[in-house]
Amino acid sequence: MRRRIPSRKYQVFAFPSRALSAGALTLLLALAACQAPPPAGPAGRWSVLPAAEARLTLALRDLSGEPRRAQFRSTDGRYVEEIAEWGGGDFKKPRAGLRLSEASPGPPRTDPKDPNAIIPGWKALQDQLPAYGEPQSGQNRLGPVSWWRANLGTSECVLFLQRLAERPPRAATLSGFYCNPAGTSLSPQGAAAVVQSIGLRPRPDGQ
Repeated sequence: MRRRIPSRKYQVFAFPSRALSAGALTLLLALAACQAPPPAGPAGRWSVLPAAEARLTLALRDLSGEPRRAQFRSTDGRYVEEIAEWGGGDFKKPRAGLRLSEASPGPPRTDPKDPNAIIPGWKALQDQLPAYGEPQSGQNRLGPVSWWRANLGTSECVLFLQRLAERPPRAATLSGFYCNPAGTSLSPQGAAAVVQSIGLRPRPDGQ
């Protein structure tokens, strides 16, 4: 691990609760506590995303149970963003998060350029002093992908970023993280295996 970059604090996004069932509201509040989308951006609303409509997958055996899922849609229909998060804030378990941000026309609402821009979107990664390894790049089933191994507090993590092939004017960026339980190591081979495990189901509308 090489360079250290001071941490910054970001405001946690509060999901709207109007017209939500008690169960849906509980899930959104749990998501709000664990992740923090960028505070600035287009007007719109978040909602719980049913598993049957979800696109994001991360095929790792140590991630038990269904992730918490939510979707953002902008009022003007231009931006759609989906998140999935496993493990929340429990540092004794593996933790992971995926964010798919789409826009037509682009660029997407969330479009990080490096690992520093990925961290603010996830509360589980904030208030740490990250130290990054050398950037890596390669291919997974979705196309070219970049990733960085990182020490975040007592956890070893991998942060990843890829821009998906889309027909203009549509653009899509997929980003996220995976962290081993605190105090356990994540080898370069383990980080690469995480990146290879990222999956994306077809759009429900078939587009």
